[in-house]
Amino acid sequence: ILNDSIRSREYVYCDRKQVAFKFLTRNVTVTHLKKLTMTSSWPMANLNTVKKLIKQNKDMEELSIVNMKLTNSLLDVISELPKLKYLKLSPNLRENKVNHLLAILMEIKKKGCEMCCVE
Repeated sequence: ILNDSIRSREYVYCDRKQVAFKFLTRNVTVTHLKKLTMTSSWPMANLNTVKKLIKQNKDMEELSIVNMKLTNSLLDVISELPKLKYLKLSPNLRENKVNHLLAILMEIKKKGCEMCCVE
């Protein structure tokens, strides 16, 4: 019974996160984010929505994407953030995308961004 109770609380918590995320990103109208942290525990985070959200927030200064799939198009969007000061990534990539990731990271580092890559 205790296990079921814990699972139901986790489900409610996840459901609340999902509702909050959908509310905040409805029509991707949030435009003044300075910091965004995304993890794989956010299953409701559609990759297209995340890309649009990052594009809409050109003044973003801190971005953390941990344990989520990184695509070339997402990396390109991240590289276009002019005011990014801190980037934390946990690359979840196929081998053929590593070169693109390294090129993007070098480009971002040249802009003066502090980076942290975690496994």
